[in-house]
Amino acid sequence: MEAIIAVTNSGQRPPPPAVRAKGGRFVAREMLLCLFFFGLIFDSGGELGIRVLAISMLAIMTAFNIRRFSVDANELVVWAAAMLLILPSIAVAFLRSVDLTNVILWTFPVLSFPVLLGTVRANQISPRHFLYGGVAFAVTVLMLFFGRVNQIPEIVNVHDFLAERSAGFFNEKKVFLEEALPVVYFQGTLVLVNCAILAISRGRYVAYLVLLVALAVAPSRFGVVLSLTFGMSAWWLRRPRNAFAWTALVIGLCVAGLAASALPETFTEIFSGESEGSQTRLKHLDSVVSVIDQQPWTIFTGSGPGTKFYTTGFDELTDNIEISQLEAIRKFGLPWFMALTTGLAVVCIRLIKRRQHGLALSIVAHYTVSASNPVLFSLPAAFLLAIALRSLKTPSVEK
Repeated sequence: MEAIIAVTNSGQRPPPPAVRAKGGRFVAREMLLCLFFFGLIFDSGGELGIRVLAISMLAIMTAFNIRRFSVDANELVVWAAAMLLILPSIAVAFLRSVDLTNVILWTFPVLSFPVLLGTVRANQISPRHFLYGGVAFAVTVLMLFFGRVNQIPEIVNVHDFLAERSAGFFNEKKVFLEEALPVVYFQGTLVLVNCAILAISRGRYVAYLVLLVALAVAPSRFGVVLSLTFGMSAWWLRRPRNAFAWTALVIGLCVAGLAASALPETFTEIFSGESEGSQTRLKHLDSVVSVIDQQPWTIFTGSGPGTKFYTTGFDELTDNIEISQLEAIRKFGLPWFMALTTGLAVVCIRLIKRRQHGLALSIVAHYTVSASNPVLFSLPAAFLLAIALRSLKTPSVEK
């Protein structure tokens, strides 16, 4: 205090509290929060045990900052309304003898959301933590990819270990080129789409390119397309003025144009009804419609989280399909799905009004990519929504 008074008396302003606080503890906290998101994305399904460690670490950090843990009354009312809408589907699941563990598994992001939101506020988690956790994950994907390309024994062993633990898909596939290339596709790979949009909306162009390349080598063609389209939209809304940014845009558009012209079948296949993946999804659609035709009341209550149904897309019983929105209707009913979609739309509109376009477009991109991948209900998505709600109360966290 005396030092601050002395500096003030000498005619110089003391540094603001935020700057004075940025010591070793601040740096350690920032690194731990980025590490948390890295662990959450890397082990999205929890098969490796890293997700449990990451959540445990965040719980300990929250305990030290419990005074900042807060959820306001309006947020609790909205959550309570969401719970009322989802309760009928949970009741149906219990009537159909679904294990409690499975019910919790499919509803955990909803059940725990107030805790997640309070945790985000307690630890002052911002989009940059989410972003740099994703960048660290992208670097890991690139290391595993190029290590496998060069047949480094240790990297090959890591691929085999990850494949045995069902942490994703780790083999080889003909993608983009005639020769087969390694597949380094984790369950959480598509989170990189959100991170790429956040990166370019903040002018982190190097991070954006790293994330884009990681999606390309994973490979996720839909992820690359969304990162380019939504990323360019976020970039345009940001309206950068420096020459480097305009140069990066021109180069990016040229690369995208060359890729689209050189490999039209690769990108058009994503939106074609003739591809194998599209055919599978169409069969899923027919199978869900068939379930609702046989039991019309499920359109209101859903068939219940954790319940299985026969789909001609897989030609077997399953409790989850790739079209997340369709699966949400099947599990939880149309009223719940409409409420969720409306809620996300309201959040995005409020973000856009606050000129937080990066977060808004990131949420929209996640909703879009969920139409071809079962990622709508995931912990990273729930944390991203919680970060968005915190940013609406604290706009400075966008910077």
